[in-house]
Amino acid sequence: MSAARSSSIRRPRRGQHGDTRDYNICDANGEYPYGMLALELEKGAFDGPERKFRYSDVYNLDEKEAERFDGNFERKEKGRKPSQDVFSIAIRAYIK
Repeated sequence: MSAARSSSIRRPRRGQHGDTRDYNICDANGEYPYGMLALELEKGAFDGPERKFRYSDVYNLDEKEAERFDGNFERKEKGRKPSQDVFSIAIRAYIK
C-alpha cells in the first residue's frame, strides 16, 4: 500500500458505518463493493495494510435443503419491492 493511498483514506465519525474504502477493506479482486458497510469497533483496528474480505462458506447453500426447510412455513405470494431493485444495483456496484 502506498503512502499516498493511506493518507487519502477518510474515516467516518465515531460510531458511524463507513464503506469498505473508508477502512481499506477490499474484496478478493482488490475492489471496493458499494453495498458492503464496515464499522470500526475499536479505534485504529483497521489501521495498517489493506485488508481483503472473504465470503464465509455459510453462504454456500444447498438449494434443495433450503426448499425443504422453506416447506415448513406457510406459503406466501412472491412479490417484488422497489427496495429490492436498489439493493440489486448496490451489490453489483464498486467504489472507484
